[in-house]
Amino acid sequence: MGKLLYDLTSCQSSGSTMNHGGKEYAEAVLLEMIRRGVKLSGVYNSKESINPAFLDYCKEQGDLYDICSNPLQEIISSGKYEVFYSPLPYSYHKIDWGNVKFIGNIHGLRLFDAFTDRYEIKYAVTLKAKLISLIKRIPLIKRIIVKKYKKNISKILYNPSFECLTGSNHSKYLIMSLFPGIKEDKIHVYYDPLVLENTDMVKEGKEKYYLLVSGNRWVKNVYRGVLALDDLISQGLISSKVVVTGYVDSLKYTRALKNKDHFVFKGYVSSEELSSLYQNAFCLLFLSLSEGFGYPPLEAISRRVPVICSPLTAIYEVYQNGVLYCDPRSIDDIKVKVLEMENPDIRQQYIEQGVARSKEIIHLQDKDLTNLVNFIVSF
Repeated sequence: MGKLLYDLTSCQSSGSTMNHGGKEYAEAVLLEMIRRGVKLSGVYNSKESINPAFLDYCKEQGDLYDICSNPLQEIISSGKYEVFYSPLPYSYHKIDWGNVKFIGNIHGLRLFDAFTDRYEIKYAVTLKAKLISLIKRIPLIKRIIVKKYKKNISKILYNPSFECLTGSNHSKYLIMSLFPGIKEDKIHVYYDPLVLENTDMVKEGKEKYYLLVSGNRWVKNVYRGVLALDDLISQGLISSKVVVTGYVDSLKYTRALKNKDHFVFKGYVSSEELSSLYQNAFCLLFLSLSEGFGYPPLEAISRRVPVICSPLTAIYEVYQNGVLYCDPRSIDDIKVKVLEMENPDIRQQYIEQGVARSKEIIHLQDKDLTNLVNFIVSF
């Protein structure tokens, strides 16, 4: 293989989001490369947190660049590298790659799948964010933003140096439909890898609770789930606690709740606490409006926790019969599916189907991670 430069910025936090699917993906691929002793250099951002072991490995195997003081274009133009790999390549549309092979993962094209939502404003914590959520609902503004986004993505996809990786057939064919000049054999589908931690923990048997994650991101659609559960509690149909992670204290959507004492809102939680929350949940509600793959349901079903799930974008392709689907934009349908999951026989059915599907997914992930790394190092 040629000299490989790894985009470590993909392994770092993104603004206020300490952990996200792209970061988990990037870390899983890098850990596999480290396990296999792949020689590589890396670029990172010294202003964001990162696992120091990743920096140490790059120092041992090659070079390490702080992108704050070493512009990527200068590094690429130096001639030292033959391959640049980025698990999150969306911002690299202005780079002149020259003879460098550019490999990147297009996990999804969220602006096309879910540009905005009527409840996006409920997640806004600043005046600026509120204004943006309102402006995005103007059709002309949407056309302008999507046009610019598509133009930037096209510069990446149509670049002759670029090799496109993606984690689902949904994403592959979405790319082909939006960018018809991209040939099918230039888009390589590998199941998104994930390092699952502590899946063999003993359940602690604590108070029954429903779990929702990423409460600060409108595209994850937690607001509708919270309202549905609150209604059911008010109606006396369930009495469970509800735990929401990723919550920002200044979020205003909890004002609508009638049963605040049933809800526990947490901010950023460590991977250890999150594993425990998954392990001990009665059920996960995953109502996302757009996913290129979607990790949280796998975190749950691999721990024998059933999932009420959105079927949108790539989610149905990945989880098939392993979860109970609902209309994520319908509070009434979410309520119906919660009541179904309260039935012990139905819940047990989805536990068993979820475990079976999780084993299939993990097998495919392991196989595709090997193939993905082989593909990257083949240049």
